[in-house]
Amino acid sequence: MTRTAKSAGAVLAAAAVAGLVWWLLPGDERRIRALLHEVAGELTVAAGEEALARAARAARIGQRLSPDVRIEEAGTARALDGRDDVVGVLATGFAAAGLVTVELLELEVDVAADGLRATARAVARVSRTDQPDASSAAEDWPLELELEKVDGTWFVARVVAIETAAGPPASNQLDRANREVTHVRRQASRHEVRG
Repeated sequence: MTRTAKSAGAVLAAAAVAGLVWWLLPGDERRIRALLHEVAGELTVAAGEEALARAARAARIGQRLSPDVRIEEAGTARALDGRDDVVGVLATGFAAAGLVTVELLELEVDVAADGLRATARAVARVSRTDQPDASSAAEDWPLELELEKVDGTWFVARVVAIETAAGPPASNQLDRANREVTHVRRQASRHEVRG
């Protein structure tokens, strides 16, 4: 075997090993993309979802959020603050009359130079189907997200629903969510006082 053939073989072997390492050990951008698509999948609601299933789904989403996560609408003071509030709203939210699916489109991820923070931009397409044989109605919600890396794991730290020409997409949901969390807290504190 000639020296050139040995060198070419070594280069090919190194490239194969590098490709295998890249595939088996994904970089931060790939981890973030997988995390965000996973969260979108968990936000999908089956028709007539049971309360226990809803609570379990909310808990799984909570595991992907930072403790002080903030979900807000751009240009307003309305927001959900903290993992517990977000999980509470998701766990006690209304059961869907039909199938609600969430998927992320146009996902762009930028990891900061320090490797501990990242920003992402996406369009969340929320589709609702009330009847099994009916076509779905979809809304597109532009989002900006901030993520943080803690002990090697990425968490969603902030989500901002961007206002579009059609208006703010999530204002009613945020208002209702804040009212529900406040109501749940008041009921809990009443039970604690009585107990």
